[in-house]
Amino acid sequence: MSRAACLLLLLLPIGCGSSTAPSSDGWPWQTLSVTGSVSLRGTAELSRDTVQVRLVLQNQGKTSARVEFGVCAFGVQGIGRHGAAWDNHPAPNVGCADFALLVELAPGQSREIPVYRNSAAQIRQLAPSDYYRVSILIRQAGALRRVAAGGLDL
Repeated sequence: MSRAACLLLLLLPIGCGSSTAPSSDGWPWQTLSVTGSVSLRGTAELSRDTVQVRLVLQNQGKTSARVEFGVCAFGVQGIGRHGAAWDNHPAPNVGCADFALLVELAPGQSREIPVYRNSAAQIRQLAPSDYYRVSILIRQAGALRRVAAGGLDL
C-alpha cells in the first residue's frame, strides 16, 4: 500500500452516521479533480467482518494523468433493500485536515484508493442487517457525483 493510501486511512473520519439525506453541511467537504482521461470505479468488500470501500482510478489515456483530492473528499453510503441506510458522515464538530493528495497515473495504470473501512458490527448497531447497495460520493467540478461500489450483505 502506498504512503498516500496509508496516510489517507489514518486521517479519514472513520465511523458511521445515520443520516440518509444529502448533508446540509456539504459532505463530502473537499473535491476530487482529474487531469487527463481517468475512469472511476468503486468496490465494496466484506472481509473478516470489516467493510472496506475503495475507489479505483484508471488512466484510459495515452499520456500521464493526475488525480488530486482532499482527505475528506469521499462520502460513502449504503442503502438497504428495505430503506435503511448508513453513511460515513463524521460526527458533529469533527474537523478535517485541509491538504491535498496527488496520484499520478501512467498510461493504462490503475490505483486503488481506500476511502472507507469500518467494522460491520458497528454498522449493524446503526442499521439493520440487510443487503446494502454501496456508493462513493465525490464532489467533482462543483457537482456531487455518485460512483457505484457494489453491494454487501450485512
